Amino acid sequence: MDRYGRHIAVCHAQGRDIAAEMVRAGFAITLEGRGRARTYEDAQADARAAKRGIWAGHFDPPNAWRRANPRDSDAGQRAETPLEWLQRKAISLWQLLESWLRSLFSR
Repeated sequence: MDRYGRHIAVCHAQGRDIAAEMVRAGFAITLEGRGRARTYEDAQADARAAKRGIWAGHFDPPNAWRRANPRDSDAGQRAETPLEWLQRKAISLWQLLESWLRSLFSR
């Protein structure tokens, strides 16, 4: 799992790493210096040198673009993990159920 509680997996098809093939074709990039991303740095360097896919022109890396264009909801907030979302929803559901039960039995 990553720091946000998301599951991380390596997908293979016919014995080939799909992510590596996407990076090699220039349709995905690595997150420099992060965990498994190092596995794909050679594939990215190869795609970049051959100007394949996104490397054929100029683009802003996603992390740089997100820093330059933050969403209003991102200002000063960290992302909610799936577990935190589930806990928040469970509390809301419990409060709704509790309110309904009170109205039912207070008659």
